Amino acid sequence: MKIVLAIAGAPVVLIGLISTKIDRGPLSSPFIALGAGVAFGPVAVGRMEPSA
Repeated sequence: MKIVLAIAGAPVVLIGLISTKIDRGPLSSPFIALGAGVAFGPVAVGRMEPSA
């Protein structure tokens, strides 16, 4: 359980550490978080298959 929480919290910590560089860039923080969610979400890692 602790490893799951660590993996889930890692993107939040990473975005917090690089937030000043994100603020200066062309993309907003929510857009980057959305991209991370899509890239590392359950469908992307093969844990869930959506029905068509």
